[in-house]
Amino acid sequence: ESSKKKGFNGVATFARKGLTLSADREVLGDYLDREGRCILTRHHHFVLFNVYTPNDGPWSRALPLKMRFLEALRQAMQRERALGRRVILAGDLNIQRRHLDCHWKR
Repeated sequence: ESSKKKGFNGVATFARKGLTLSADREVLGDYLDREGRCILTRHHHFVLFNVYTPNDGPWSRALPLKMRFLEALRQAMQRERALGRRVILAGDLNIQRRHLDCHWKR
């Protein structure tokens, strides 16, 4: 399981003791949680999704995985909103609006 490999994809959220009600790394379901790319922490007045979205750069074939990840993330955020919770999304979404927004050299 890749979430057990050191230095592989995962995210972490740090908070002072007592500020977090709970934390959950099984947020997106099934295989999407295996790489540790999303952690949900519940706080008193909000929930925080901390993510590292799969990259789909020009050399990658990961676009279908990225789209499944983003759809599962959207659904998880909607579930939290439906429960009346305020949602904050943080992390690396690996999204660029234009080619100029990317630092990679050709």
